[in-house]
Amino acid sequence: MGHSGGGIWSDVMTALHPDRVAAVFLRSGSFLNRPNFPQPETPAAAYAVPVMGNAGIKEQERGAWINTLARTREYRSKAGPAGFAPDPRTGHETGDSRYLAIPFIDACLAMRLPAKGSTSQNLKPVDMSKAWLAPFLSQTAVPASSYKGNPQDAAWLPNEQVARIWMEYVKNATVADVTPPPPPFNVRVNPRGNAGNEITWDAEPDFESGIGGFFVMRDNRALVRLPTMTPLGVYGRPLFQGLSYHDTPEGPPAALEMRYVDVSAKPGEKHTYSILTINSAGVVSDPFAAVVIPSAESVKE
Repeated sequence: MGHSGGGIWSDVMTALHPDRVAAVFLRSGSFLNRPNFPQPETPAAAYAVPVMGNAGIKEQERGAWINTLARTREYRSKAGPAGFAPDPRTGHETGDSRYLAIPFIDACLAMRLPAKGSTSQNLKPVDMSKAWLAPFLSQTAVPASSYKGNPQDAAWLPNEQVARIWMEYVKNATVADVTPPPPPFNVRVNPRGNAGNEITWDAEPDFESGIGGFFVMRDNRALVRLPTMTPLGVYGRPLFQGLSYHDTPEGPPAALEMRYVDVSAKPGEKHTYSILTINSAGVVSDPFAAVVIPSAESVKE
């Protein structure tokens, strides 16, 4: 997956090494039709690589949109497995394109990687039997077997699951998620006397939607949601570590610390703490097993 110049790079690598590329997601970037950029020859093998072009409708007059769409159409003219997903909300920024890219690449990897235990290092050809098709720049896809138009003038999608995600994305510019993220783990509470209680924890990523933040719970009530403020310059659904124009983490390392100090806790008070993860789609995890801070009286006992 590449954005802008990264899309150009990804496109070039696909043309140069098609036997090494399982799939490619071009967000607003292709080398096609760029007079100031050396145009590598695209071998026939490259047109067998599944491609998803993606660009924001606010950049329709720019080369990033024009060339990415043209690259997809070129692939389809060669009967290649290529689709295009217009983003209805963005311009050149990546927005929430990751939520389409992940299931698309997952589906392609499942089709193309050698079987488990195989000694072969060769990518398998794309299975076109489960494909869905959609007219370019439309919002509706159907099984390829029931498509009425010219299939080479239609965007290709690898299977029904991706097609339904694609239909949601081109309408809403993002993809819903109802799957809870993994719960946090390794919650620790360190009493700090008059300074309160320090709570730290670890968390695994949510590969579908990313971690949006955490709820710190005290005595089964939400004490705080972190981060306490939406990061500035958000270009898609807010993430715990921030999100840049190019879909890279925004926050400095210190901002990523999974730590909170409950300054309202008094020395000797008994409290039960737990942490919940909330993903960027607003789905909350199960809590980590509660950590109890004993009262001074129970310690004496």
